[in-house]
Amino acid sequence: MNPQAVAAVPVSRWSDLIAFDYPLIANPDLPALIANNWPINPADPTSLYGAAGKGYTDFPTYRP
Repeated sequence: MNPQAVAAVPVSRWSDLIAFDYPLIANPDLPALIANNWPINPADPTSLYGAAGKGYTDFPTYRP
């Protein structure tokens, strides 16, 4: 899901969990980004799940 889709989910007993995949990998501070409506880094699919040194730990946090 993306943050816009999450905002459209009604708060009820039917929405116990909302999960993110790529956005969370590329944004270690994703909860703060969503809460403050800050821009979200796009994930680079070529750096995911690979043996190269790029990815997972080298995504920057947002600096307002």
